[in-house]
Amino acid sequence: MICTMLVVSNTSPILNLAIVNQLILLRQQFGEILIPEAAISPT
Repeated sequence: MICTMLVVSNTSPILNLAIVNQLILLRQQFGEILIPEAAISPT
């Protein structure tokens, strides 16, 4: 049985993992990662 888990986060964990070059940890932990365009685009 495959279990799907939805996780919602603010940008802080993503930015901090990017700073230490460890974004791969997100994929290893959660599989598919979706980041909305609004979170990527500067305001």
